Amino acid sequence: MALRRMIRRSLLAAALAAGALTAGCGFHPLYAEPGVVENLRDIQVVTPDTREGRILKERLDDALGATGRADWVLTTTISELRSGIGARADDSATRYELAWIVGWTLSRGSSQAAAGSVTATVTYAASDQPYAGLIARQDGQDRAAALAADMIRSELATRFADGTLAPAQP
Repeated sequence: MALRRMIRRSLLAAALAAGALTAGCGFHPLYAEPGVVENLRDIQVVTPDTREGRILKERLDDALGATGRADWVLTTTISELRSGIGARADDSATRYELAWIVGWTLSRGSSQAAAGSVTATVTYAASDQPYAGLIARQDGQDRAAALAADMIRSELATRFADGTLAPAQP
């Protein structure tokens, strides 16, 4: 019991010290900037009509908190590269590296506001069983989509916060 109390007090002291250190430095969360969350929610996502595109759209809609309002349109392209890494005695791969290169363009109306690309790289285990190999690859694609969506959200949030992207008019 005394050990728990001592641990709680130590954690509380550490939290207070961290708060005191960041209070004077001007630190504030990116998503606390006015307009960032609202503008992210107002982005309509357009992806290729493929399995990969549908996965990316779902992940981006979740990451951005899409509301269905479309002040902005985010159009994406996906390039997938897969390469074997590691080798067995028969020279077959033991793991695969899956890289998604996602190009994106953000526009409002007919004018392009921003563009860029992100590269999301994940690995997954190779399997001798075809079904297990397919499931592993699809899991890798799901993780690549989630990573790419987080990277795009961070890039857009940063641009809205620093004023690179002008907020939508109410």
